[in-house]
Amino acid sequence: MWGNLGIQFLLLLAVIIYACITHRQWKTQIRSMQIDNRPWIAEEYVDGYIVPDKPFWDQPALMNLGKTPALKFKIKASYKVLPSDHPITCKDIDERMSERDVAIFEPGTFNPKPMATWRPEFHFRDPVNRKMWEERSTGHWRFYHFEEATYDDVFGRHLYTHFCAFYGPPNFAPPATHCDIYNDTFSEK
Repeated sequence: MWGNLGIQFLLLLAVIIYACITHRQWKTQIRSMQIDNRPWIAEEYVDGYIVPDKPFWDQPALMNLGKTPALKFKIKASYKVLPSDHPITCKDIDERMSERDVAIFEPGTFNPKPMATWRPEFHFRDPVNRKMWEERSTGHWRFYHFEEATYDDVFGRHLYTHFCAFYGPPNFAPPATHCDIYNDTFSEK
């Protein structure tokens, strides 16, 4: 009798352990499926121009490389002029950003329109200082462009992606050079 009860208890314990392991595997599988089927926003390149005494103009080329649309898609952008020898950090990023939004950023395309690159335009209010413009050719200044895209996936998770690029030594002509920091492809808020 006690032996039977002991075997039943061990069997119950084995079933509980098996159920816990199966539940964890199921949760991992769901998470993998969500990551695999999410929007993946990427920046192909950044175009723009810098003209003395005029606002800096910038136009990034964005793509949704994921399998599902990016819902409630918004993108904010700002720029900052820093000395070329300044090691850029996240503290340098200007929080005063211009904003553009799109209701849905479809997958498998380069924008809301099939087979085209979505290129929102950002015209910043502050004109480029003439002295900085003249010194840019000496390699003293870099014009940094920062972007933050926020969007929801079809599972209701709020996601964001950051981009950073600069015009300056060694390249002043478009497209801009991508920064070593502030470029990511997947983050959750």
